[in-house]
Amino acid sequence: TMAATQAANPQPAPSVLAQFETLKAAVNEALAANNLPAAILGFEQLLVIDPRNPVIPSNLAKLHVRSGALERALSCFAEAHAAAPADAGIKQNLLGCHGMIGNSLVNSGRFAEGIAHYRQMLAYDPDNAGARVNLSNALELSGMRAGLSDFMPGFAPAQLARHILIACMPKSGPPFLPEERW
Repeated sequence: TMAATQAANPQPAPSVLAQFETLKAAVNEALAANNLPAAILGFEQLLVIDPRNPVIPSNLAKLHVRSGALERALSCFAEAHAAAPADAGIKQNLLGCHGMIGNSLVNSGRFAEGIAHYRQMLAYDPDNAGARVNLSNALELSGMRAGLSDFMPGFAPAQLARHILIACMPKSGPPFLPEERW
């Protein structure tokens, strides 16, 4: 009988590499058919097989962005960035996702949450001009005050002093600085 033949000649389990290649082909087919749920599922399965590959969570994150699941995308971009912190493309995508979420929150009036995303962007990239502008605008719209850490994101709170020295060109300070009485 067929069952007896199969029991006598068991098929070897497919290798991990073969499973990976089969899943990869299925993901590519799903992408070609614009079947986002199937592609997302495939990338999630690939991630189980190869959890240290930063390309997989990065591509998964891009699909989550396309499907509108920004928080899930952010988690995947953060995972990819942790696996490959020197990869400028992954870092840029992570920053962009924080920016999209921050903008969405600020536009819906959830200022504190949006501001937290802009601050996180600056923690990753202190020179990010877009995050600086968005943070300043959100603080102004919300009526919240900026903290010294907003201007010195690379410093831990314990490193920030209680006083700050502002140096200006002669006769340029008074119009911009409030008078401080001692």
